[in-house]
Amino acid sequence: MKLNQQLERVSQSVKQKIPQLANIFESDLGNRVAKRFGLAFTLPENLRPYYEEIGVSLSKYNGNHSFKLPVPGTFIVDQQGIIQGLFVDYD
Repeated sequence: MKLNQQLERVSQSVKQKIPQLANIFESDLGNRVAKRFGLAFTLPENLRPYYEEIGVSLSKYNGNHSFKLPVPGTFIVDQQGIIQGLFVDYD
């Protein structure tokens, strides 16, 4: 059985580049797509110093001064743009 399929990957990272996936890679600066799917959250203030302490600068990673992060999700979308399946890991 042959399926008409396409793989696409979206990331909020400014610096993340994957040459092997260049034709299927999209950037979601500002988490605009994640917000539309209800998959963006703000890192709680009490965790922000911990991230900085271990060398994770969300300002540099996101390209802005928000503390928004996306929730990982996988969506199966048909050719009409209707979501037919999904997996979201809120943990």
